[in-house]
Amino acid sequence: MLPTARSAAACAMCLSSKGAQRDAYYLTTLILLAVPLGIVGTVAFWLYRAARASRADSSSREAAAQLRHATPCGTHPPEERR
Repeated sequence: MLPTARSAAACAMCLSSKGAQRDAYYLTTLILLAVPLGIVGTVAFWLYRAARASRADSSSREAAAQLRHATPCGTHPPEERR
C-alpha cells in the first residue's frame, strides 16, 4: 500500500487553485491575528486612561485642599493677629 499512497497536503483549503478562495482564507487569517491584538490594545489604552484620570483627580483634590488652607496676601490667620 505504501508505494501507491499519494503525499497529503497539509491544508487542502490553503492549496486551493481558486484565487478568490485562497485570498479569502488569507484575509480570514489576518483578521484572526488582528482581533486579539486589538482587544489587548483596547484594554491597555483603557487602563492608561483610567490611571491618567485618577492622577489628575488626586492632583486637583490636593490643589483644592491647598486653596482652602491658603490665606489672602498680606493677612494673617486669626490665631496670629495681635
